[in-house]
Amino acid sequence: MTDQDSLLILFIDETRDHLEQAEACLLRMSKDAGDDEALQACFRALHSVKGCAGYFDLERVQVLAHACETLLERLSVHDLTASQESIEALLAAVTALSTMIGSLKNGTGQASGPPSPAEGEVIARLQTLALAPAAASVVRPKRAPVVATTPLAELAETLNHAEELLHVGGEMRAEQIGQLDGCLSVLPVLGASIGGSGLAGKIADTMVLLRPSGGPCAAIDSTRRAALLDAIDHLRLLVPDTVPGAAQSLATRPSAAEASHRLNELFAKHGLAHQPDSGAGLVALGAGGEMAPADKHRAQEPARGSAEAYSRVPTARLEELVTLVGELLIDQATIANHPTIGDMPDIGAVVTHQSRIVRDLQSIALALRMVTLASIFRKTARAVHDTAYKLAKEVDLSIEGEATEIDRTITESLADPLLHMARNAVDHGIETKSERLAAGKPPTGHITLRAIQSGDHVIIIMTDDGRGLDPVRIRRKAIEKGLISAETALSDQEAYRLIFLPGFTTAEHLSEISGRGVGLDVVHRNVQDLKGSIHIDSTPGQGTTFQIHLPLTTAILDAMLLRVGAQRFLVPVASVMEARRIRAGQLTAVMGSRRVVECRGQMLPVASLRDVLGITGTAAEQAEKEEILVVVNHFRFRYALLVNDIIGEQQVVIKPLSDHIPHHPGLTGSAILADGRVGLILDPSRLVQFGVAS
Repeated sequence: MTDQDSLLILFIDETRDHLEQAEACLLRMSKDAGDDEALQACFRALHSVKGCAGYFDLERVQVLAHACETLLERLSVHDLTASQESIEALLAAVTALSTMIGSLKNGTGQASGPPSPAEGEVIARLQTLALAPAAASVVRPKRAPVVATTPLAELAETLNHAEELLHVGGEMRAEQIGQLDGCLSVLPVLGASIGGSGLAGKIADTMVLLRPSGGPCAAIDSTRRAALLDAIDHLRLLVPDTVPGAAQSLATRPSAAEASHRLNELFAKHGLAHQPDSGAGLVALGAGGEMAPADKHRAQEPARGSAEAYSRVPTARLEELVTLVGELLIDQATIANHPTIGDMPDIGAVVTHQSRIVRDLQSIALALRMVTLASIFRKTARAVHDTAYKLAKEVDLSIEGEATEIDRTITESLADPLLHMARNAVDHGIETKSERLAAGKPPTGHITLRAIQSGDHVIIIMTDDGRGLDPVRIRRKAIEKGLISAETALSDQEAYRLIFLPGFTTAEHLSEISGRGVGLDVVHRNVQDLKGSIHIDSTPGQGTTFQIHLPLTTAILDAMLLRVGAQRFLVPVASVMEARRIRAGQLTAVMGSRRVVECRGQMLPVASLRDVLGITGTAAEQAEKEEILVVVNHFRFRYALLVNDIIGEQQVVIKPLSDHIPHHPGLTGSAILADGRVGLILDPSRLVQFGVAS
């Protein structure tokens, strides 16, 4: 991979972050048109995108981002109000920019050359809005632009704003820290635009003092605040024209030696090691001119003297690491359970210590795969906004628990279900303004999306205060579509689950949003593929709640090892409520062949795991009594399984079952056990559907 390729990958990742920030700010503005902080953060994010795109000659990105800036500038000086139309146009532009950046990463398109017809429409829309006459209704006082029009003036504005944020009394709020990060991000771009690679290199050196961790600001204490203020003073020394009220020339700025000496003093003052020009090439992404070959080479080197807090690692490497650690775990378990280890106490102690190290290594490897739900929650917020706008409904979305972490492979498959659920809630759940007023509800509908970690599972809950589900209407629609017979008796919960059937919809008319009956079918299938489950609660006239239960990770499983005949099976420990030997008369036969057992005041259905899975064996194995009762608590449904024996608990690496090999639907994967044998992993939710609850 060339230096240019590495820089392009870095540019794509950084630009995606900027576009996510811009989108989140625009959604905030859609709720509060007077949110100047959101407008400012959006402006800076899009300005950074435009500046960085200049280095790669990405004309389409630059032109579209510039059109956004033009409109945002008029909004920032209170010349125009942030109308719904202008916010929608800016959101459309952010979507177009995201598409261009995605095509760059996939290699399926170019972001250079003239705009495409679709982009031209977005640009024309932005330009029309930006050229509109000043609104007569604007009552707020005019103010200076959030971002100045020249790089030098903008650098002064940026430094002033950063200093204002740092002088705010008390603890800085999260949005203020986010604004400060925006200021720090744009400084390298401006430095390269003003003074070329020389000034760019000096700012890069100072950035190590601005961000000693190498990543975004997480918290600002008094020590950190002092370092940041000193760094801002140093940047003003480099560019005297940025000093408030000064009338000096760039020619009067200090020499490289003087600047390095001053910076070394600052690093010593704040306890940081530093070598001059350590990161000169790191800022050239924002330069409008050509980067020197030496700078391009240095751009790939980490800034010396800084303690890196974050590092971008390809996902494929993380997957390979987890796989190798899993194999190591299997080998370690095999050694630890070898019968000769007990005869060698010295070796046994070493193996025990090594086992702990392997466990810790595994925990770290799995933690590397964990990401927060913030990204897909933001996409869901955009889906709610867009759907409500198309349907002319007023909908407010509250998000809680977006910092909850989950396996990145799960988040990739969870995005579509959440989008479908959000659109469904706005389209089918939330009523129109007139309907809500007639029902005695506030005109604005409310949707809550939250995530909760419970043990080794994550629960994602989406609640709306809309019209709710009508089980009678659902049953009638299912009969009309031939999905059930007219004689079928259904409880409310069973009726609710009909909405997950392929082709089912309660929409009277087909639209671009709904009516084909595929949305919730996708939700159900994707959640099942993730080894999760989904539950619905609804009250007609009051609203509906969807609960999705998902494992934290699909790579490792803490399992209980069961034996049926000669076969070994694994069931998630989190799903096992209790296990006990059967006492005489404990099982009760009902309705002929069905059996139930009393457990904690509740009668539970009982099934033989041998019968459910159709296990055959020798006559001796078939005659062996099933004396162990394992009670499975799978979220809202409990049942009991009869097995021959419980061997113990073991942490295993999950291996998927091949689609080309027929297997029972109640099996979800396989694992190599400590003795080298293969154990099949049971899926508690699928066992419910195939034999246990029937």
